[in-house]
Amino acid sequence: MDAPQYVFGAQGFGATWVSGNIDRLMVALKDAGIQRFDTAALYPATNPGVSEKLLGEKKPENAIIDTKIMFIGDGSLSMKNIGKSINDSLDRLKIKKIHTLYAHAPDRTVPIAEQAAYFDHYYRLGLFENLGLSNYTPAMVREWMDVAVEKDFVMPSVYQGQYNATSPLAGGFLTGKLSYHPTLQSLEGTRFEVGEGNMVGALYRMWYDQPAFHDAMRELDNMAKEHDSTGAQFALRWLLFHSQLKSSDEVVIGPSHFEQLQCYLDARKAGPLPDNNAEKVNMLFPALRGLSKTIIEKGWWSL
Repeated sequence: MDAPQYVFGAQGFGATWVSGNIDRLMVALKDAGIQRFDTAALYPATNPGVSEKLLGEKKPENAIIDTKIMFIGDGSLSMKNIGKSINDSLDRLKIKKIHTLYAHAPDRTVPIAEQAAYFDHYYRLGLFENLGLSNYTPAMVREWMDVAVEKDFVMPSVYQGQYNATSPLAGGFLTGKLSYHPTLQSLEGTRFEVGEGNMVGALYRMWYDQPAFHDAMRELDNMAKEHDSTGAQFALRWLLFHSQLKSSDEVVIGPSHFEQLQCYLDARKAGPLPDNNAEKVNMLFPALRGLSKTIIEKGWWSL
């Protein structure tokens, strides 16, 4: 059965993946057949631009690279800022053209019709091949597509957001780390870390630290244990082989160490879920449907 391909999310380049281990990582990715990378001008958030710079230095010859416009809050998607971000990214990545260029998040000060026009301008200059939207609500995506049709602008063809295949393990929630008696110490270094000013940790806990999600996680884990597996493996296998994703789609993975990378590779190798477990996983969603809207509509970009 064909499955979506993996794209390596380079958010950790310059933070988790550094000069001491990145060469080994590139060898592991080559062996796994992963040659597409997803980054952003904002990565890592503690030192923007370093992810692109390191990727530009270490990328394989056949690398396919996607990146995102620098998000600086209001005004990020002005004509001037888009142009500067593109040129800075091209310089850091040492490439002449970006494969997929994303608007990293909505800009509340620039009307979507103007955003669409600005991206179309740079598309026609030949600076990127595909247009992507990241963290836009469904209504915003529809508005952009309507403008693109009306004005004959480049059409968005790729979407990234929290509630899709760019977060295949829900930021680590599907490993169970938040559901099984977490402590402050056990959450250190995760996306759920508790700390003053830790906006990412607060957001992930807002999204997932709810009884209904914990109940679903435990049910998933119990299903997996019956087959000597884990909830994380079952979640990945469902996503790869039983979801609406096709072989032409991609799943962005962002392991922070080699054991996590192997987990992703093992899930592809294991194939579809056994017996009727795919349907059992499907049945977990109705209780979560209402809660899932928050994951789409609220995030760091909307604060």
